Amino acid sequence: MNIDTIKLRAYILLLVVALFLGVRPGYAQSGSDLDLKPIISLTLKPSAPPSSDVIVIPPAEVLGTRGIEYPESAQEEGVQGKIRLKVFFDTKGVVQQTQVLEDGGDSRLLNAAVDGLRKTTFQPGKISGLPAEMWMIAEVRFSLERKVTTPQEPVAAPDILYRKEEGMRNPDILISPVEYDAVELATQLAYPVLAKESNIEGEVMVSAEVNPDGRALHVRVVESTNNLFDEAVLKALHSIKFTPAVSNGISIIGTIQLRFTFKFDSEGNPDMKVEEVKPEVEEVETSPTFVPDVTLPRYSESELLGNLVYPKEAKEKDIQGTVYVKATIGKDGTVLSATVTRSSQSIFNDAAVAAVLKTTFTPAIQNGYPIEMSLTIPIHIKVAE
Repeated sequence: MNIDTIKLRAYILLLVVALFLGVRPGYAQSGSDLDLKPIISLTLKPSAPPSSDVIVIPPAEVLGTRGIEYPESAQEEGVQGKIRLKVFFDTKGVVQQTQVLEDGGDSRLLNAAVDGLRKTTFQPGKISGLPAEMWMIAEVRFSLERKVTTPQEPVAAPDILYRKEEGMRNPDILISPVEYDAVELATQLAYPVLAKESNIEGEVMVSAEVNPDGRALHVRVVESTNNLFDEAVLKALHSIKFTPAVSNGISIIGTIQLRFTFKFDSEGNPDMKVEEVKPEVEEVETSPTFVPDVTLPRYSESELLGNLVYPKEAKEKDIQGTVYVKATIGKDGTVLSATVTRSSQSIFNDAAVAAVLKTTFTPAIQNGYPIEMSLTIPIHIKVAE
C-alpha cells in the first residue's frame, strides 16, 4: 500500500467522522445546527445630548408592535450583527428618515432593521411636555442564543416566600420571610394634616421590596382609599429598618405586603394601625416546592435623582410630590419602556419618566440568565434644603 492510498483513506475517514458529528467542511455551523433562538434588541438614544434645562423624552416603542424580523436565511447561516441608524421621528412618532451609521456587515440584517423600524409603532418624543420632531440613534442587534432546554418559564420576582413544612420535598432550602417591628413602624406614622382637619379616614395597602440590608427600596401602593395617606405611609416605610428575608443563612431580597389603617377613636383622636397581609398559599400535596432564583433589576438611586430635571414652575411654587414609574428592563439592562402608574403631582410626570430612561440598570437574573422584567420605581421629588 503506497503513501497516496494511505492519505486518501485517512481523508475519507476524517470526512465520515466530521459528517457524523454534524460538522460541514467549509461552512460555519448554522443556527439550526446549534439549536439557537433568534434575539432582536432595539435601543434608542438621543443623537445629541439635550440642554440641561430642557426635559426631553425620546420616542418609546409600543410593546407588542415591533416590526423587525430576523431573516430566516441569516438565521440558517448563523449570521449575527449590529445595525446603527440615525432615525428622524415626526411629532406622531412615525419614522420619516433613516441614515446608516453601521451596516452590520450583512445587507439582509440592514434591510430588516430599516424596514422593521418603519413598521414599528412608537410613542412620540416630547420636549418640555409637547410632542416634537427629533433625531435619534437606533441600535438594532441581531443575535442567536443557545436555547435553554429546561421547561421553566421566567417568572416575576416572588412575593414573601412562605412554604409549608409538612411534606416539603427540599428540606435543604430554608427560607424565612421579611420581618418588621410593628410598634416602631406605627410610631413613624403621622396622620396627614388635611385628612385630620377634614375628619377623613382611610386604608392603604402597599407591597415593599426589602433589600438584604433591611431597607425598603421599591414600594408599590396596591390599594388606597385616599391618596392623602400615601405619602405618610411611604415616609414611614423609608424611616425604619426591616429584618431581611434569609435563605440558607444568607440575606436575600424579599417582599412584604402591609395594610395601614387611619381612623379616629371614640374620643376623636387619630388611631393608626399596621398589619401584615400574608398571601394565600394554595396547598399542593404532590408537586415539589419551587423557589425561583431571581435577582431583580438594580440601579443607582443617586444616578436616578441626578438625572431628574426639576420643572421650573414646580420649583418656583415649591411643589413636591411622588411619582411611580413602571419600567421594563431588557436583558441587556436597557430601559425598554417607562410609564407613570401613579402620581401625586402630574407636573413631575415627564421629568420622572425622562430620568428613568436615562438611568443605567443591571438586568434581572434568573438561574444565571438575564431576563426581561418590569418594576415600579417610586421617585420622591422635593426642593433641596
